[in-house]
Amino acid sequence: MVKIVNELGEVKTGVQGEAVYQGKYGQQIRRTRQPKRAIPSQKQLEHRQLYREALAWRKALSLPNRRYLDGYCIANWIVDDYKIALPWSRFALKLYLQHISFVIVEKPYLVYLPVYEYYVEEQLQNGNLQTIYGGDYEKVAQKLTIPNRSICKLGFWLLKIGEPTGAVIFDIRRVSDDSIISSKEWGDAADLPTDLTYEEVDFDDPQTSNEEVRIAVGFAYGN
Repeated sequence: MVKIVNELGEVKTGVQGEAVYQGKYGQQIRRTRQPKRAIPSQKQLEHRQLYREALAWRKALSLPNRRYLDGYCIANWIVDDYKIALPWSRFALKLYLQHISFVIVEKPYLVYLPVYEYYVEEQLQNGNLQTIYGGDYEKVAQKLTIPNRSICKLGFWLLKIGEPTGAVIFDIRRVSDDSIISSKEWGDAADLPTDLTYEEVDFDDPQTSNEEVRIAVGFAYGN
């Protein structure tokens, strides 16, 4: 029996970790000694924090994603070090998904895209040939109303007379302020055919228009 002098009185160590305090007047106070706890290392603290994050991540997953992951792990026999399937070993699952850069959709959602009707607008009111001469920027245009459509292409019937050079440009402009909606260079006038041929361009960034516009073909900085 080990006796220790203490302010509370005589102290002796009892069985199974009990501390017995002997008072001055014969009373005994029995207290269970608290076991000593090891101070966790930095690695252990990081491990615990990652585990908490894994639990929070798993909890935030939607039900379809959980079911998908369960089936994926079972089908591919993906287990942890204890041969436990990863859907039930949440910490290991988190690490594995980080390792393979698995992309998870946290909350599934549906995207409804508008369905556009493919429509070719032909302007046949004017059957006369219009001549474009050289200059800073000469163009021929025609007005029409585009009712809420995305403009993907623009084309004209073209031919060359003589040996022209210079850029041939297709434009769509607003009638209200003559600002450009879409514009693209077709090519050099020297490459135009000598017979009347339909030529068109595809716009790189189709714009939607719902107003009166002018479709124009221009001849810039040429002869």
